Amino acid sequence: MTEYLGHAWQGWLGYTDHGKLAALLLAALLFLWLGRKSLQGQRRELLVYSTVMTVCCICPVTAAGLMLYQTRFYDYQWVWSLVPGTIVIAWGMTLFLSRQWQEFRLTEWKKGLPVTCLLLAITLLCGSMGGEVAGTDPEKQDRQQAAEVLAQVTGQFPEGEICLWAPRKVMEYTRETDPGIRLFYGRNLWDQSLNAYAYDVYQKDMEAIYVWMERAVWGVVNMEVTPGEEETGKPGDGAVTEETRKREDGKEKEEADQDEITGEACVMAAREAGVNCILLPQAASGEVAHRLSELFGGSITQVEGYYLLTR
Repeated sequence: MTEYLGHAWQGWLGYTDHGKLAALLLAALLFLWLGRKSLQGQRRELLVYSTVMTVCCICPVTAAGLMLYQTRFYDYQWVWSLVPGTIVIAWGMTLFLSRQWQEFRLTEWKKGLPVTCLLLAITLLCGSMGGEVAGTDPEKQDRQQAAEVLAQVTGQFPEGEICLWAPRKVMEYTRETDPGIRLFYGRNLWDQSLNAYAYDVYQKDMEAIYVWMERAVWGVVNMEVTPGEEETGKPGDGAVTEETRKREDGKEKEEADQDEITGEACVMAAREAGVNCILLPQAASGEVAHRLSELFGGSITQVEGYYLLTR
């Protein structure tokens, strides 16, 4: 419940930062309540319902309850679909103009011009009017970088089918860049809200493969170490490296931890699943990339920020 409360409060802050139509809605509700004596029947019921639901969407406790009701599949912004905001704002503006122009004449249209311009200015300043607000899309740069990398990847397969395994930063935007590319796993592996109405979930080994790739982005890779290898990674004269000793000392712990998996195991699992293209972050080092490429049974090239393993 604490998590939902935090999401509800942060959602309200984000909702008001990206547009001020919520302020216009509150102003319309206040104006309608001041003139509620002239409202009758269904109009008053609409006003009461809109007010109650608006308060429920703003208050973190009730907003968290609404988020629980709609499940994790939807974000906080979706709870506002319960509020007829457009209707209430239009209703309030119409009623306000009708009271300001009670004795309006077409020949005296200039008298109503200041009020009309004021309302239009408030409306324009209270939101982005459906357009993208500059600087409010932090994913734009990641999307562009992913598109550039994928363009180089598809150039390696001019006619063939691509089954890709890459870091989340690339796979998240792959299908919108090229719908024909198949993925080793989908977004619902890291975004659990997409599994709200699904019964089939990924196994632990697939989750471990995802974790291994994300750690590779930071240069943290878990590889098989052959006994007798030196620190350079080449066969030595029987010396046991510090990494080998750590693996031997923590062998029981690794067997109990299902999230631990080696790069070799990940590549073999990807190959068995039909993956023919792997994007390995350059932070994982060229030595690791060549080692996995040999196991993958293909070639290796460099693209922007990644080692491209193909077969």
